[in-house]
Amino acid sequence: SRAEPLTISKNTEWGDECAPMDKSLGPLLATGWIDTVDPFRVVLKHRILSGKIFKVHKYNSATVRDLVYTKDDALFFKDVKLWTNNGLEGKIDKCIGTHGNVKCIFSNKPQVGQPCFMTLYKRQFPPFLPELLIRDCEQPAEALPRFRM
Repeated sequence: SRAEPLTISKNTEWGDECAPMDKSLGPLLATGWIDTVDPFRVVLKHRILSGKIFKVHKYNSATVRDLVYTKDDALFFKDVKLWTNNGLEGKIDKCIGTHGNVKCIFSNKPQVGQPCFMTLYKRQFPPFLPELLIRDCEQPAEALPRFRM
């Protein structure tokens, strides 16, 4: 989508509602760019956690180190899919000890020393800046913050 310029000013006739910039509508509140107005757009941030296969057991299972660091983390991420560079997929079966070593079940037999990854996603919401609502509206346009939605 194409970014469109956006200018918001305080409408003195309608109270606190905002409208596109017009000379008769009052002082300038904010300037910036808006990417899209799609209400179904979801912005995601993702991180990839990596561990190392330490020991291979029978029947496609292995012990993975350094993927998580506590027993609570291992139990929390138990249902998250794991993957390797060779295309193997798996999941955490159980926690071994208290330092984050986990026993994992894979789709095929993995190799010792092979890296193992877990992809995590988090939804990102736009920042709420209450100081923009309280700010003195008599500032020049250059002093107003520029933001991207």
